[in-house]
Amino acid sequence: MNKAVPYEFYTNTYLGETIGEKGWAKASLRAEEKLSALERKYTLTPYGPDSRSMAVCAIAELTSLFRRDWYVTKERLGEMNVEYDPDSDQKLQRRILEHLEGYFQRFRGLA
Repeated sequence: MNKAVPYEFYTNTYLGETIGEKGWAKASLRAEEKLSALERKYTLTPYGPDSRSMAVCAIAELTSLFRRDWYVTKERLGEMNVEYDPDSDQKLQRRILEHLEGYFQRFRGLA
């Protein structure tokens, strides 16, 4: 299991401002889980010693900013009927992979 990324790293090294100290533990844990899942799917080679921690910070910020209403496909005012894009989770996954390119060289896994 990887070492947790401290909030001080997020604010002082990554220079993050989006997530507050109270929400950091939960956000970083979820980001760590997403990154671990990607590591099972891809071969990720870090560019530097802080690459993994930086990636956790980037994923935590991206997922905290992600809103399903970015992907609203239909909307109706009368009786409030909203439909979301069924591919919104895949779109978030693509955004995460795009952000990881700054921290890792990515190769498709054989699984």
